[in-house]
Amino acid sequence: MSDLDFYLTKYYLNTEQFASACNITVKALNELLQARLIPAPSYIVTAHSTLKSYVFGEMAAPDATPAHYFHPENTVWTTIAQQQIKTHGIQTAFEALKASFISRFQAALKECNHRIWPLKDSFNEDSSPIALGLETRSHAAWEHFLQGTFGLCVAYPVSEAAIAEKEVLQEKLNDQSNTNFTEAEIPNLLILIDAFAKASMPFSPIDYPFSSRKRLVDDFRLRLKAQPFLTIRPMTISDAAAVSALLPTLGYSGDPSEVASRFTLLSAQPDQIIFLALQNNQLAGLCHAQGVRLIASNGYAEINALVVNTALQRRGIGKALVSHAKDWAQSQGYERLRLRSGLHRKNAHLFYEAIGFSKKQASYAFETMLSTPL
Repeated sequence: MSDLDFYLTKYYLNTEQFASACNITVKALNELLQARLIPAPSYIVTAHSTLKSYVFGEMAAPDATPAHYFHPENTVWTTIAQQQIKTHGIQTAFEALKASFISRFQAALKECNHRIWPLKDSFNEDSSPIALGLETRSHAAWEHFLQGTFGLCVAYPVSEAAIAEKEVLQEKLNDQSNTNFTEAEIPNLLILIDAFAKASMPFSPIDYPFSSRKRLVDDFRLRLKAQPFLTIRPMTISDAAAVSALLPTLGYSGDPSEVASRFTLLSAQPDQIIFLALQNNQLAGLCHAQGVRLIASNGYAEINALVVNTALQRRGIGKALVSHAKDWAQSQGYERLRLRSGLHRKNAHLFYEAIGFSKKQASYAFETMLSTPL
């Protein structure tokens, strides 16, 4: 028995076995498949020794036994299809099934948006739906459902909620795996990985090297163990030289003595904080935030400077610094965190929106030079 045969025998049923598990004939099963009322087989091993799936296409599978393979939990969808046929008739059962799936899947996405991960293309901050994004997601899920995708990648595809949870966990892990982390964040990431591993299939030995399971579970765990931890702490005056070397990345300058002087003045003021991000004890980024208290409103906290070493950008360092600035602002009693960005900095604008900032109206900044105090 090949490794692929062993996997398919362990986790799937062939056509005859699946029909028997559904208490129907093979002929009746094929009729349901032809009418697209139940998920297609997740895997097909052809007579030409290839493995076919909707997700991975066709790949060589020497010595594997030709057959169509169904996830055993898909028996529940066969029962649902039979109920819909009994209620609506064979001619309208498809539309009834589709409408029911999409409605339940959208409800599950709303719950996942609240509990697991914000789906910014499908829900606003107040959880109200974004029609286009939600429709795009749910119709794509319906097509994958019919093609047998979820039987290939979801451990227990017994409901729209189970499918949605696995999909959203994967989306969250995709985002989290593209960043660097502080040591304190590692335990929660491991919990997230475990949740996704429980919700997903192991994948066959043929498609595992290309799978989300390998990338987001096994490879990610190894990466976390070897991760050069990111440390974020407040700046001290002894950091002046390293900070002065980083400032040109932001378009500013200042020798160490000037930076030390500025830091001393800032440190004496309330509602001022400068966070440094360090990787392997080397300065990787900086965030300067301050509080702005006003007579006309409740005031706000503002990020005055956010800079990451050019060689270390796009690794989540800026996101981590902003997260610390948010925590600091909340601890100071502020309800808003703002920042300003030049109109020409289009990439920066995309970054800020991706981490939760909303673009407000454009405005001009005016200044006048003052006489140097005696």
